[in-house]
Amino acid sequence: MGGVGETENLVDREEDLVLCDVSPDEVSMLVHQTRPGTSRDLMILTMGASVESTAYRETAADERCGSFSPDGRWIAYTSNESGRYEIYVAPFPWTGRRWQVSEEGGLFPQWRSDGREIVYTRQNGELVAAAIEIGTDSLQPSGTQVLFRIHPPIPSGASFALAPDGEKLLVWSNKLRESETVVNLVVNWPAELD
Repeated sequence: MGGVGETENLVDREEDLVLCDVSPDEVSMLVHQTRPGTSRDLMILTMGASVESTAYRETAADERCGSFSPDGRWIAYTSNESGRYEIYVAPFPWTGRRWQVSEEGGLFPQWRSDGREIVYTRQNGELVAAAIEIGTDSLQPSGTQVLFRIHPPIPSGASFALAPDGEKLLVWSNKLRESETVVNLVVNWPAELD
């Protein structure tokens, strides 16, 4: 019926889990798990004969909203360990090293398909691109650039989707015009940066 197959319950847990991303090889799922209170931890669910759960980032800080790099070697995620939500990148699997790539706050990171840029939002609604240079086992942030402002910002979830080619953004706005929801598609946005 319409190409839809049977559903399968992969995880049966009492904890509140939110799917953030699936690895490019479709073996690992990155989720954030809500702990009592307001904190969240990042967990990896590995799919096989059974689903195995391991902690990726489990700290007193609130870690959430992660995404795998296109090659599956890195994870960009949000943490408030500094006292403000910022975007960090760490190797996958976790090695203990991480690099802050955002400036002035950040949420909901998404990788460009070539892995050389991460797009994220700030709490004030600005959409920002962070350029990064990835080495064999290290990463070098090389600056950020504000693209434009999403009005008004959406605090509870990502307000945009980055196209695989990195050339287009689908932006959702909750600003209503004559009782209609407006969706803005921004094309050729890299040309605006020149």
